[in-house]
Amino acid sequence: MVLSRDAKRSKIVTEFGQELQPLIKEIQSIDSNAIIGMRGSLATGLKNPTKLDAGLNRVPFDGQVSFKLDSNGNLVPFNGQQGFDLDLFVISDKLFNEAKTTQRGFFKDLSRIKSYDFNPTITSINQSVRSNPIFSGVTPGNKGDVSVRIFNSSRMDRFVQEQEIPFFFIRPE
Repeated sequence: MVLSRDAKRSKIVTEFGQELQPLIKEIQSIDSNAIIGMRGSLATGLKNPTKLDAGLNRVPFDGQVSFKLDSNGNLVPFNGQQGFDLDLFVISDKLFNEAKTTQRGFFKDLSRIKSYDFNPTITSINQSVRSNPIFSGVTPGNKGDVSVRIFNSSRMDRFVQEQEIPFFFIRPE
């Protein structure tokens, strides 16, 4: 079962890498040093440790979540949408300095760059993903849209040192 899921995840990652090539080229035309990657359950193969299956085990990236640990560490039934997200990141000091912080204020998003509009390319990728059956497990609705966080190089260095965020880099073709 694990091998089956790993093969499926590998196909999804490969296909997603292909879908992202126009965005990668666009980003690198502005910052040739920019690095693009995936994060989250698609990168690691597992959902975050707070999401558990019926046997109280960690859940594969495309598995069914039965329970969730709340902010107090209590186990509660999970009633959210099932599926996986397509979470990306860009490491670029240049784009980081030009981006506005999201409304929630937690991070900077590629869709909020002051001097360049990446939204048409991101919209095109979202449309391709929605029409491709290999991505049928993507969380439906807005949550399933591609999101692209921007990190500066010093923040990514801290992620690596602290082993805080698992990631998978996507190579340009």
